[in-house]
Amino acid sequence: MSEGLITSFRKDDRHPVKVLTVSSSSAIEQINAQSDHSRLQQIMGLFSQYYSKKVLENPAAWREYFRKIAINPIVFYQESAVLFYEDIKYDQEPSAVQPIHGDLHCHNFHYCYNSNDQPLYEVKSHKNIYGPFTWDLKRLLASISLVAYMKGFSDDESVMVLNAFNKQYIETVNTFETKRKQTLIKQLSIDTSTRNTKGIIKPSLLRAASINVCTAHTNCNNEFIPVDWNAIEDVLVMTDLVEQLAKITAKMHLHPLQVNDKNQSVKLAINSVEQQQLLNGITKFAMNYAELTLRDHRLFFTTFRNTNVFS
Repeated sequence: MSEGLITSFRKDDRHPVKVLTVSSSSAIEQINAQSDHSRLQQIMGLFSQYYSKKVLENPAAWREYFRKIAINPIVFYQESAVLFYEDIKYDQEPSAVQPIHGDLHCHNFHYCYNSNDQPLYEVKSHKNIYGPFTWDLKRLLASISLVAYMKGFSDDESVMVLNAFNKQYIETVNTFETKRKQTLIKQLSIDTSTRNTKGIIKPSLLRAASINVCTAHTNCNNEFIPVDWNAIEDVLVMTDLVEQLAKITAKMHLHPLQVNDKNQSVKLAINSVEQQQLLNGITKFAMNYAELTLRDHRLFFTTFRNTNVFS
């Protein structure tokens, strides 16, 4: 390991942060082709860029933080969003920017029970950023793929889970669009006699086009409960769960309060003739990035244990 890596968080650090430039079609393949040394240098350089000042202000607290993210690959993935977005920033996404979650991994969902004792899921910890909706899908599906791997599910089982998510996401988008069009047609057919209302489609009518869209909290009878992924040991149970998460993810991307031209990017991308190619690409990305995360965690964990880089 080079001295530049070992001294990444020291006050006298003058090593430039290395940025990997990759093509849009083979980002993960090129990253996987890097040597362990080169990849570790990139990870540590990026962490130094984002965390070095805070580490110097409170070294003990940050060593505990880094110990936390070294626990296992899932925690490492959740806490290293800066690395994820650095890795995909050169990818060509098939949509325009719109409001997205920004850090959508599998532990950013919780649920409560309604009056019928049915679970209602909701997304938490919104970052409220603008970007392609496919960023959320890639971030979440890579997380789900990683969880499936850690549970010992086969590659075929993992792909089955991811495909179930994709299928439900599409169905939810299409259902939302159908309901929205029916609502607009109904409103346009109303015979009005006042100039103030003629032809006006009110936001309240758009909200009525979809029920329970990101509003599960209004129907809850108790506090929200984090999704317990540790309790899931069966691939079919996990499939059922991710289908519920697909619904709430699609509804978040198509929230009535955000219905505008930018949201058309979701519907156009999902309903295009290249739909299957898009989803296959995201599934492939998720599987490959989960594998990459296992490698990244191994490199990070070894460095954390055997150097004083985080002191």
